[in-house]
Amino acid sequence: MADPTQIPSILGISPETLSIIIVVIAVWDLVWRCAAVIKSTKLNKPLWSVAFVLFQTIGILPILYIFVFSKMGQKPAISTKKKK
Repeated sequence: MADPTQIPSILGISPETLSIIIVVIAVWDLVWRCAAVIKSTKLNKPLWSVAFVLFQTIGILPILYIFVFSKMGQKPAISTKKKK
């Protein structure tokens, strides 16, 4: 097993670059997770909020929830525009 301090050199990047990548991924995940928790709370889906807290998915699960799962089961909005 590789020594964790050797990971940057194994990947061929500097430790500073690896640190920046990790911070960017963490911020990315936090933004999407917060957006999904807010949306699931507004839609009264507390189990989804728990799932976002428990599962670390680099934003994949929150993104899927926002764009796919939150729209399931919702009735389409009724348009108030008159059709010609």
